[in-house]
Amino acid sequence: MSDDQAKVNGDQAKINLNEQLKGVRVGELLKALNVDTGAMDLSDAAGDLSIRSQVSGDPEKQTYRLKDTVVKTNVTGQALPGVRLIAALNADLNLDLANRLFPCSGVKAAVQNMTLPNCMRATGTLKTASLKANISANRYDAANVNIDLKSFQLNAKAKATPVKLGVGTLNADLNQQTLKAEAFDLSALGLKALGTVSVAQMLSDNPQAAGNIEVPNFNAKQMLKVLGQPPIKTADPKALTSIALKTTFKGSPNSINLNPLTMKLDDTQISGVLSVCLLYTSD
Repeated sequence: MSDDQAKVNGDQAKINLNEQLKGVRVGELLKALNVDTGAMDLSDAAGDLSIRSQVSGDPEKQTYRLKDTVVKTNVTGQALPGVRLIAALNADLNLDLANRLFPCSGVKAAVQNMTLPNCMRATGTLKTASLKANISANRYDAANVNIDLKSFQLNAKAKATPVKLGVGTLNADLNQQTLKAEAFDLSALGLKALGTVSVAQMLSDNPQAAGNIEVPNFNAKQMLKVLGQPPIKTADPKALTSIALKTTFKGSPNSINLNPLTMKLDDTQISGVLSVCLLYTSD
């Protein structure tokens, strides 16, 4: 960055940032920025980063605005999904370093062939109209979240399929261990699901989930095919091809409670309450 790219007027600074960084040690960079990565060991993570942004701010107050920011990464590391992360981020960022507040708008992130545990693989984008990160309080709030995976593979046997998820508001409080998703709309594996969900004790060994969900008609046989599972043989070839349900649920790792439950199984209507207790035995 040349000297004529930076302009300083009193306490205000304006910088046109356009940097190409090669061989960046990501773990060391995050440590210098005092970013806690938790149990994720990024000490061996390294790669190329590029950043372009129009930066303005007040160094004395430690407040900055990064407009039209574009960050691209091509980083490898054993702790990263698939050992390699190819991603891009576009956003307008507002940084209050003194209070550790980071509101953003127009956020768009893209990943390419990101490999997750159990051989899950994804390529697609995430967009959100606004994102507010309060690092001091460990609270994160997002509005109008849209995830559009052009290709999602659940496991090595499953077929790649598109997945779309929209969430009206998403709130996470890591100190309180709570997560709440209002007005979600999921399309995946040949089915569509609408509803809300909240999770308590989400970082513990006993998370508690509650909410409501509605699943319009879907074809269970087609869904199993996409999942790479063996087909279900039925005397009537049309059986299990028209299933729908609506319920209010509560769940934990050990139990699921659906109350009330309304379900349509082909031509059969079912209503009532369903409670399931999950028992685990050690080998």
